[in-house]
Amino acid sequence: MKKIFLPTTAILLSIILFSACGGKGSNTDGNNSSKKIGKNEYLGELPSLIHQYKTTDSTLKADETAKYLKLGSKITKEQAMEIVSEFETKKKDNKQKFDDGVAKAKETLVGKDIPTEVKVSNYEIPELKISNVNPYSVQTKGNLTIKEDTPTITYFGEHRLELYYACFDKNNKSLKKNKMTITVKNRQNSTILSGEQYDFDLNISLDIDGALKWNNFAKVVFMSKEEYETLPK
Repeated sequence: MKKIFLPTTAILLSIILFSACGGKGSNTDGNNSSKKIGKNEYLGELPSLIHQYKTTDSTLKADETAKYLKLGSKITKEQAMEIVSEFETKKKDNKQKFDDGVAKAKETLVGKDIPTEVKVSNYEIPELKISNVNPYSVQTKGNLTIKEDTPTITYFGEHRLELYYACFDKNNKSLKKNKMTITVKNRQNSTILSGEQYDFDLNISLDIDGALKWNNFAKVVFMSKEEYETLPK
């Protein structure tokens, strides 16, 4: 059985400070959690599910804080236990709804192609294919074919090929950039020859805060290191 401690003046002050730093009651954006927000052609409802879950979670925390503040220093042990129990149940239900939504999204998204563009001349990559869906990310599989002999980088004796890429929205605005490496095994030289092929996994990680911008997601673009470095972080 959990131990419940009565809020002291210090605890109540902490709660007030939490509220002032961003806690919001149910009259704020939390009401949007029940509204239909829409979905993306390639990521489905995952961006909206993340937004709804985080918005509702923030609202529940703020409402819980408000109940403590309303009772103030006169709160009893029984009242504190009731508040804890009430909001633990609501938070659990919100998490379950989110998990169920992600599971449903996975059923429809796995196997779908992600528009893929390659802006470098030394390799080509067909469209990425979704292989798994996690609460805050989409995993994809890709295949790379070398078109021109390409030097690798050496890291602790391993030969690696670096790939630079970014996710863009429908307005060609960068949503997020990242880079990955493909380890080239069993090689005696540092050059990958034209015609060689490599399979790889690429993870598209959505933003937890600001997830709705991913409703405009349009494509993954592979590019040169120089172009990659010009994009915002």
